[in-house]
Amino acid sequence: MANEYLLKNIIDEIKKGITSTWDNNCIISTAILIYAGIEAMANLDRPKKQERVQGKDFINWANKHLQIDSLHKITGE
Repeated sequence: MANEYLLKNIIDEIKKGITSTWDNNCIISTAILIYAGIEAMANLDRPKKQERVQGKDFINWANKHLQIDSLHKITGE
């Protein structure tokens, strides 16, 4: 439960930064924060036995979590 609470707070903070820069028309900063957020989330989602995040972890995370709807599928590739 504590891990879920911590993860939710991390996600909320990442989203808050992205939303803030987007709302203030800081497009490059928004893109940087989006990629940093993907890196952070992929790192948290990597297998526990794996010491460092790898390219496949980013792809797997994006394939799993970056879906808008069935018509606008975003892939990690």
